[in-house]
Amino acid sequence: MTTVCHLLDRQGGWEQRLAAGQLVEHAGQRTWAARLASLGSAGARSPGLLPRLPVAIVSPSGLGLAAAPAVGRWLRDAACEVVHTWGVQAALAARCASAAPVVLELFDPAISRRHATLIRVLSAQGPMAVCCSSQTVRRRLIEASVPPSSCVVIRPGVDFGLLNRCRSGPNRASLGLSQDDLVVLCPPAGTVGLDVVEAAWSVTLASHSRPRAKLVLAGEGPELHRVQRLLRATPRPNVLVRPPNNVPFENLIAAADVLVVPARKDVSTTAVAWAMGAGALVIGSATHSIAELIASRLNGLLFKPQFDESLAVPLARLLLEHHQHDKLREVARGHAYEVFGVRRFVEQHRQLYSNLLGGAAAGEGIQDSAVVA
Repeated sequence: MTTVCHLLDRQGGWEQRLAAGQLVEHAGQRTWAARLASLGSAGARSPGLLPRLPVAIVSPSGLGLAAAPAVGRWLRDAACEVVHTWGVQAALAARCASAAPVVLELFDPAISRRHATLIRVLSAQGPMAVCCSSQTVRRRLIEASVPPSSCVVIRPGVDFGLLNRCRSGPNRASLGLSQDDLVVLCPPAGTVGLDVVEAAWSVTLASHSRPRAKLVLAGEGPELHRVQRLLRATPRPNVLVRPPNNVPFENLIAAADVLVVPARKDVSTTAVAWAMGAGALVIGSATHSIAELIASRLNGLLFKPQFDESLAVPLARLLLEHHQHDKLREVARGHAYEVFGVRRFVEQHRQLYSNLLGGAAAGEGIQDSAVVA
C-alpha cells in the first residue's frame, strides 16, 4: 500500500481543506494510506473539520526552506512514498526534504511570477506533478515554462451528500435567514481577483425591487470591514449578513440561492463548482476561468466586465431576472453531477500517484471531466 503524506501551508483555505480531507478520508478504501501535517497551524485556519487533526510542523520562520529539516523527519517517520502538498511553500519544503515524488495542488489562477519560477525549478529537481483545478491554472503554468507533462487538470470534488443534508436541515434558519429571503453569497474573503464592494452594491441595488435580498460575506479582512462601514451609511444596512467565523463555507453555499462572482480577472472556481452542485445560481463575470464552467443563459448568467465601469449594475440586473433562475439552477446541478463527483476526484488522484511512482507523464490516463462531459 502506497503511503501519501499531505502537507498544508499558509495557503491552505477552505478549498485546500476540503480537497485534502476528501483524499485523506478515502485513503485505505483503495490503494494508499494517508498522513496529514501542516506548517505551523495552517490546517486549523479554515473553519470545518479535517478527518483528523494535522500534525503541526513548526519552523523558525514558517517558510518552506526553513521547515525542510522538520518536514524531512516527519516524512521519514511516515515512510512516505508520495508527498501531496497544498501550497507552494509546502512544495518547497517537501522537495528540499525528500527525493519522494511531489504533487502540488493549485486552485488560484493568480500565480505570481516568483511562484511560477519556483514551481518550474522544483519540477526540474525530481518527480513532480502540478494538479490544476482548471484549464486556466494549467495554461498559466505552461506560459511560465512549467513542463506541460507535469501539469494535469483534476476538477474539484463536490460532496453532494453533505450539501443535501445541509439543505434539508435547519442550516438556513441557524444563520438567521428565512425561506423568503433571496440569499446571495460571495466566494470567501481573500479570494484573489474578487471585488466584494461591487457585490455589496449590486445586492443593495437589487434590494429596492427584492426587499428580502441578503448578501452573505464570510471571513475577515480589511475589504469586508470596508463593506460593513459603507453599508451602515446607506438606508439598507440590513442587506449584509456576517455569519459566525466557525461556520464552514460549504454550509453557506448550501444555504444560498445565488453565488455572485464579481471578478475583473480569472479567479479560483471551486466555489462555482460547489454552488452548481448545491443548486445555487451562479452570476458572475465572463472571465476565462468562470466561462470554463458556466455558459450564460444555459447553466448560469454571465456578463462581460468593462475596465472602466462598475460591476454592480450588471450584477443587480441579472439578480432581478428571476423568471429564468430555476431552469438555470436545474441545468447547472445536472452538469455538476457529471463533472464534480468526489469518486472521480479520488480516482484521478490515485491514477496521478501511480503515474508519478511509475515514471509516466502526470496526465496519463486522466481526462478533464469538464471536457469529457
